[in-house]
Amino acid sequence: MGADLRFPSVIAPEPRIGAQLRHGFSHLAGTAAGVAAVSVLICSLLAACSAVPSPSGTRPAVSTTTTGPSLPVATESAGPTTAASVGPHSSPAWASFAWAEADPEPFSGPGNQFIMGGTAWSGGFVLVGENYDVPSGTSDGAVWSSTDGLRWQLIPNTGGTFSGSEITAVAARGSTLVAVGISRSEDQAQGTQPPGLLWTSSDGIHWLRETGTDSIVSQVSPDGVVAGPGGFIAYGVDLTGKSQQILCSSDGIAWHRFADTDGVFSGGTVRSITTAGNGFAAVGYSASLRVVPTGVFDPTPPPAAAWWSADGQSWHASDVGSGGYDLGTVEPWLGGTLRALGRGACGGCIGPPVVWDSSDGGQTWQQDPRNLGVTYYWSLVMGDRAVEMDRPLAATWSADGRSWHLLPMTGVTLPSDAYPQIARGQTVLVTDSVNPPGGLANDQADSRVYVGTLR
Repeated sequence: MGADLRFPSVIAPEPRIGAQLRHGFSHLAGTAAGVAAVSVLICSLLAACSAVPSPSGTRPAVSTTTTGPSLPVATESAGPTTAASVGPHSSPAWASFAWAEADPEPFSGPGNQFIMGGTAWSGGFVLVGENYDVPSGTSDGAVWSSTDGLRWQLIPNTGGTFSGSEITAVAARGSTLVAVGISRSEDQAQGTQPPGLLWTSSDGIHWLRETGTDSIVSQVSPDGVVAGPGGFIAYGVDLTGKSQQILCSSDGIAWHRFADTDGVFSGGTVRSITTAGNGFAAVGYSASLRVVPTGVFDPTPPPAAAWWSADGQSWHASDVGSGGYDLGTVEPWLGGTLRALGRGACGGCIGPPVVWDSSDGGQTWQQDPRNLGVTYYWSLVMGDRAVEMDRPLAATWSADGRSWHLLPMTGVTLPSDAYPQIARGQTVLVTDSVNPPGGLANDQADSRVYVGTLR
């Protein structure tokens, strides 16, 4: 991930539930509920683990794509054009948010195209997802690459590199890209999770696929992958769906499982992780702390939980107090703090997220007593400022998180369900799912990409 990449502050479904909703949408062939489910995709995922030796210690067998042009090096935006200054670094103020729609052709055509994650890296932008064929029920992973966010190419599935898969997340460190997903080739027994898959690339065009059912990644059903100071981290659950799993790799090739011998994550589910200085902060919930009498329906979300690591080698439970529910996202925030968003006590109603703050790298968390009147759809930290988007779509920005300035949006009108995937420099990429005209038998869902430039 680029240094400027930050993650959306929205409360999303628990990752595995979100995946089930996407799969259900594929079979429902484009219902409105499916479109809404597909649009909720979280890519904010960072973690770390201790170095437990790999069983084999050798590079896994791989297959590779070998066609397609090389991807030119992307150039950064020239930056804001106004002369006013604001904030501790006296950076120019933003005056507008200009939006344009990317070429839709690479995200259209037979089958249902779903974008599930993305990242910026030194060679440009990469998006990942799946191409689901309705009549046959087969699913192939999909990778799209671009240098500017407006012109994209769908990477060929040469040699079946992406066949029988769903690619859910991608992360970048230096020139290396790592993507994770799940196998869609096997019929899963009730109560089991699909085995994990992994791909690596050095240019966004040519990809290596890990193979072998005895690999560590295949023993985990991953929800995401992220890049940190020491390499790459993947996280998810074991194939029983009952145990939190965290894997790490220094190069994206050899992977090791974090050995949770002290039960730090016992009964807990990690929903989002981010960097915190040289360490990491994770948030989620703890099902083990929730006591519901047999036969009683309780819509209250499970209690909030969080974890922290100073070096990525050991993890500790964070202090979240005795109140609060289901922390869904965490991100670096303004002033060197961290911010997380949780849910209120009403699990059966829709309300604004509850804001949590940490000033010590995620070791302790407190609910913000001001509640900040949070109603926005998503937010991003870009440099020393933050941008927020509301519904109906409108934008504001702030240098301190307290004083917010209106940011007029120009260009194309964004769809109401547009969702942020990537932010770098002065550029934001958002995605959406649409129903193409005509209602073709094998083409009920396409994806769209919109590029916003802060000026």
